[in-house]
Amino acid sequence: MNANRSKVTFTYLKKLNEDIKSHGVTQQNNAFKTLKALEDLDLNPGLIMYNYYLQGKCHYLNFKRSDSLESIENAVECYRKVFQTARRFRVKAKNPKYHFKYAESIHKLSKHVFCLFKQNELENKAYLIAIHSGKLFPESQSLSWLRRDILDS
Repeated sequence: MNANRSKVTFTYLKKLNEDIKSHGVTQQNNAFKTLKALEDLDLNPGLIMYNYYLQGKCHYLNFKRSDSLESIENAVECYRKVFQTARRFRVKAKNPKYHFKYAESIHKLSKHVFCLFKQNELENKAYLIAIHSGKLFPESQSLSWLRRDILDS
């Protein structure tokens, strides 16, 4: 899928999301390549954040398939960029999924690092994100579950 700036809409990105969710590795890889190419376009902050979220989702799915440390690290980095974009453009990341996936990915990463200090640091960060996000989105059952899961680990 090639895209120019005028073709990039939420609908277009949702189509890429469907390709990512298809669980077909080839479709996911093609969607990821398209998302990476979109980074060079001058998009609005909401589209940039959704783009990074979808890239993170690709890495996260790769992690689930391969248990690769690099994949979960890349997922965390993409989810971090969602919030970096929000700060840069002085907008809010209003989707609770952005908050959940960022915290959850950090939590998963903490289980794959060997340094105990780094594990604790990541767990604390994941928990703080989940706590603060839970205040923004009190109806989010995912964030409630994640807080409990972090405390139980």
